Amino acid sequence: MEAGPKAERTGKVPTEELGPAFVVVEIDGKRCLTDEAVHTTFSEAFGFPYFYGRSWDAWIDLMSRLNDESNDCDFVVPDKAVVCMSVKSAKVIKEKAPKIWEDLNECTAFVNWRLVTNNEAPFLALSFYD
Repeated sequence: MEAGPKAERTGKVPTEELGPAFVVVEIDGKRCLTDEAVHTTFSEAFGFPYFYGRSWDAWIDLMSRLNDESNDCDFVVPDKAVVCMSVKSAKVIKEKAPKIWEDLNECTAFVNWRLVTNNEAPFLALSFYD
């Protein structure tokens, strides 16, 4: 399974395939200790556009549209797939930047809630390890 046409074209998205409908995007928690750094990390991982607002509201808006081929990112969620954001060194974020950790969890849940309320399948998962 390909990571989607845009990701395939740019080659920017680090993914590992685990099955026919599952894509893992690795996020380095050690790079996510400030607001600026967390938005840079996700921007690079998902190929956010140059005009990305670098706020959690902007993050939610872009992540909510990752399943849309016309999104402005270099990444498109494959049809009926789940994208797992796998955060390594999560313990570092939890200890040194607890607000960012809380925001990441809350915003991920909000993206899925938004999709469900629009009768769309949720596609974001969050996994983490220390």
